[in-house]
Amino acid sequence: MIDPLLAELAHSDWPKLVWYEPHSDGLMKSPNVPAQLGPNRIIYNNKVKDYMDQHNVSVLRFFNLTRPV
Repeated sequence: MIDPLLAELAHSDWPKLVWYEPHSDGLMKSPNVPAQLGPNRIIYNNKVKDYMDQHNVSVLRFFNLTRPV
């Protein structure tokens, strides 16, 4: 889904894309969707980070900052 955008951005200097990774689970996060809980989110964040690095997209990594909250 994001590949067409990345392909378009590869040929231009502007606009830039910055990816913001999902933060850690909070008190309001429902445990009824286990696929979105901590361990799976860490795997997702790491895979997306690797993918974005391949396309020279900066990633704002705030997961660890929100982990104990």
